[in-house]
Amino acid sequence: RVGELRTEAILAKHFWILFRSVDVDGADLMIELPAATDMDLRHRRTRVVCHGIVQAKYCEWSNPARVARDYVVEASGEPRSDFFLFIHSDQEVADDIVPVDYFFTAPEIVEHFCLTKRNSYYEFRLTHNQEFEEFRNIRRRVIISRIQGQLEEASYRYRRELARSIHLYTREAGRTRADVSFTYLFRKLERTSLVLVRNEETKATQLLEPRRDLYKCFGGFEWGYRGTGPQFLTASLLAHHLGDVASTKQQRERFLDFLETKTGDDGFDLSSRGLADLLGESEMQE
Repeated sequence: RVGELRTEAILAKHFWILFRSVDVDGADLMIELPAATDMDLRHRRTRVVCHGIVQAKYCEWSNPARVARDYVVEASGEPRSDFFLFIHSDQEVADDIVPVDYFFTAPEIVEHFCLTKRNSYYEFRLTHNQEFEEFRNIRRRVIISRIQGQLEEASYRYRRELARSIHLYTREAGRTRADVSFTYLFRKLERTSLVLVRNEETKATQLLEPRRDLYKCFGGFEWGYRGTGPQFLTASLLAHHLGDVASTKQQRERFLDFLETKTGDDGFDLSSRGLADLLGESEMQE
């Protein structure tokens, strides 16, 4: 509790501090960036709000502080952006007792702490070789700034993951297999531009999936010029061709150059092999 109280004293002026009724995920405290206005607070009901997870410890110099590895890293093994650790202790100076505080982000824990033999815990221990001076008694403005930056990064990552989960079926429907040849059929019907995808193995044909998760567009596919419609088509078709792997700027520019030449109402076909040549995939492999 001493560690929690000292951590609260550092954070309370700059963050909203929340508590869970159970001890899970290493959260002694949870913090949230405060809302600037009442309107901002109300708008958060429709947004993804990122809460920082704070673990607070108090230890004597002779005792190590341990943090469960699962609290610090994601399932992928990447350090979490929303986890923070405060370790507090006291030091005798002359006839007084002086507080000593250490602050670490998850990436710093992964880089500087030792893993226990079973790789279950990160361990903080002061030694003659490692005294963690750069993390000791850091200025509060620096701590607050680093936490704010990490929470902004975490918010971006969470929004991105939420968008990917929302568009899961779109992504799966728009994915292709690398070992199958396709032909893209560009057609005009009732003054509407359509793109069909024909599987050359099964001869089955279906509409190209509009990838609005990759390119914000309220309209449809277009070609014969450069603009929103062709860029939307480029994002959707290259996602299908590349198996949902992100396309490069050069690949998008090459395909847009190709679409710009296709003027008029006559349809045309483009094989996946021809598209690969157009994108210069053979050049990349060489």
